[in-house]
Amino acid sequence: KVDKMTLKIYKQIKCLVYTGKDIVAATVLKYDKVKEQCPDTPVEWRELLRGCPNVRTWAEFESNLCPLDVRNKNLDAMKKKNQLEDHGEYRVLQHFDTLVKRRTKKSLLLFYSWGSPCDYKCTNQNYQNNILNAIANIKKWKNYVFVFSKPYKRPPLTNLGNRIDLSNIFRCDKGNNGRTACKSCSDNGKVSDFCILSFKVTVIGFQTFFRPQFVIYALGFQLFPKQL
Repeated sequence: KVDKMTLKIYKQIKCLVYTGKDIVAATVLKYDKVKEQCPDTPVEWRELLRGCPNVRTWAEFESNLCPLDVRNKNLDAMKKKNQLEDHGEYRVLQHFDTLVKRRTKKSLLLFYSWGSPCDYKCTNQNYQNNILNAIANIKKWKNYVFVFSKPYKRPPLTNLGNRIDLSNIFRCDKGNNGRTACKSCSDNGKVSDFCILSFKVTVIGFQTFFRPQFVIYALGFQLFPKQL
């Protein structure tokens, strides 16, 4: 179940990347969802518009403004490169300079993703649009954490930890009493079971990592309509 704050942000930004004073937020951008999710927003993948000079929005791309043969050719080209889906983490990091320029010595960078990073895109070293190089920019802050709620697998967290230090990666999830537990994903330098197992969280204690004067957020959501 998606929490109310996440759902509110999701509905507001839809397919767009939101950049504010102290926040950058984005959801997954998936081609087979754009028609229902955001038909009137601009097409972000410019490669799709080759041969369709009068197209601006997703709805126009699906219309006669873009000839069917041209549309299919462009889609096939991107599909072969596995580029018809950009995850929220990747999209946030493409706009990260907004936050880098505003960092201070007292600020904390909080990078939140509803789910932990995947292994087939985000942390795949062989995929050209992975996040492994770009995510290292959060180390420009003295205080930073990468936080997620729902676990995926161990190898992606290992790869991520090699770039930003596993001790700065936390899983925060609601327990059976409604309280939120936040625990480090580092267990003597290795990924803890707490961060990869899908069990109900039992809240025994909390880990408080920083209490800075300013908190800067970077949000990357992996949400689809069926989850809402």
